[in-house]
Amino acid sequence: MNKIRKVILNSDDSVFFTDGKNTFSWNDAKNLVQDLTHYFYTTGIKQGDIVAIDAAKDFYTYASILACYCNGITFLPLIFEDIAKTKSIPDIINPKIYLSSTPKSIKDIDLTDIGSLLSGKNSGRSIKFLYDNTGENIAYIMQSSGSTGIPKVIPISYLNLDAYLLGIQEVAVFESGDVFAQAVSLTFDLSIHDMFLAFFNKGALVPLTTSFAKLAPRYIEKFNINNIMAVPSFFQQMYEDSFHMNNVDNIFFCGEALKVSTALKIRNMFPNARVFNLYGPTEATVAVSYFEIQDNLQDSSGIVPIGKALPRATIKLSTDSELLIGGDQLFRGYLGKDSKNVFVEDNGITLYRSGDLCGFDEKVFNFISRIDFQIKYRGYRIELEGVEAVLINSLAGDFGVIGGKEEAVGNFLELAIFYDQKDLSSTSIYSVLPKHLSSATLYYVNSIPRNNSGKIDRRKLRELLA
Repeated sequence: MNKIRKVILNSDDSVFFTDGKNTFSWNDAKNLVQDLTHYFYTTGIKQGDIVAIDAAKDFYTYASILACYCNGITFLPLIFEDIAKTKSIPDIINPKIYLSSTPKSIKDIDLTDIGSLLSGKNSGRSIKFLYDNTGENIAYIMQSSGSTGIPKVIPISYLNLDAYLLGIQEVAVFESGDVFAQAVSLTFDLSIHDMFLAFFNKGALVPLTTSFAKLAPRYIEKFNINNIMAVPSFFQQMYEDSFHMNNVDNIFFCGEALKVSTALKIRNMFPNARVFNLYGPTEATVAVSYFEIQDNLQDSSGIVPIGKALPRATIKLSTDSELLIGGDQLFRGYLGKDSKNVFVEDNGITLYRSGDLCGFDEKVFNFISRIDFQIKYRGYRIELEGVEAVLINSLAGDFGVIGGKEEAVGNFLELAIFYDQKDLSSTSIYSVLPKHLSSATLYYVNSIPRNNSGKIDRRKLRELLA
């Protein structure tokens, strides 16, 4: 989007990034973009090459992502420490350059220290960006393991990203100088929302660490954060009755099913904010639908609707109630993997099979469950996320549910329920479940394993059963 190029070319001393210890301006960001543009040129980076960037939430990382975007070069956020621990990168990716803001050594990989590129020689010069940053060229790549644990390599084009940015800005209001929290990992595509809305509006980015969610209210007040996007579990951890912050303008839930009770608590905590529930898979660029939460939202024990489609996106139900997604935000297929089975054609329009079962009540769409999170347990059709929702709504603590002892594909002899509260009795757990689940097996764990996106890691739960 050329407006982001204009923002960086017309930089000033307004805040680009701050974490409480270090503060950098948009002029600082422009200087690094200038030096990285020169570096990309001298190293022969071509459009289509991939630049891997260490997913640290710091100034150098954000400015590097901005430099890639402005120069029409594909970026890939990675946690380099995971590479060092022998977690491999799919061969199909093959990054041309690895940029890191912190010194480290990774076997067989040459890292470039971003800080060392700050020469100052290019400061004050006009920037001649290398390639177009529009159309079907790839803006960034995300990896998503889904429910199988096998990485899917998802390329998102400039067209896809621009469609999302334009759409979300028709729904919510953002202003120049807005302050955006970064509450998720940069390897999770929700981070794209905060970063690029900040870039678009010459705003500031403030990192929030998921592990310190309970301290988030203090950071929100200290840094005057007025836009927050996170998974519902993050908001649940940060909620405090005593905090009522009037400076926040927009709250965005996304990434997992949102309980009505959580949404209403957050509305109370941020009385002046517009609160949205967003929905969308990585394949359709951050989010494709929205639902604005009002005080009169009914059924406090239920799940908030996923709402209606964003501008430039299309959503509809198949005959089997699977949500189908189309529009400019939709990716064109995985890298290195046959994608035919994830698309369907409908009157000449390509639609993505989300794998989510949904309902429609003539006004909004409602999430029901994942197709691949449905199992048969001793003859009963079980929705794993539905069982988890009942337990989380009724009892203290966190829960994860999977099928065990598979006797045939999708048919299980055991329903394994994991819980993290040691003093929780089996009687209390069984009391909130239907009678046909009274034979479920209970397992206590210190914590329910979750992946970088905050979702339950069912693969790790299966490993605990092994």
